[in-house]
Amino acid sequence: YRCIPSSDTMKIQLLVLVVFCFACAVIASDDFVCQEGVPYKENNCNRCWCQNGHLACHLMGCIGKVTEDMRKCEPGTRSQVDCNDCVCLKNVGTLCTDHDCKKV
Repeated sequence: YRCIPSSDTMKIQLLVLVVFCFACAVIASDDFVCQEGVPYKENNCNRCWCQNGHLACHLMGCIGKVTEDMRKCEPGTRSQVDCNDCVCLKNVGTLCTDHDCKKV
């Protein structure tokens, strides 16, 4: 005897998986305005995009020394990593544009 999930159960499982995989957060900051069409990366981990003037990012659990160091930045400081511009945002960490520098 083998139990085969009903189509409703499978739909619910798929929905949960999709929501889990594509979870994102909207990042609000008074001093940062994102640009539509520009890719971003938060703390060298989460990919972000500009959605109706608001920055939205994936919510992956990021670990590692580089990520931790980028979270500890001084809000308002700006830097450049390769061809990407970065800014430190309060309660976020380092947010950089995410251009492929080999193509620039």
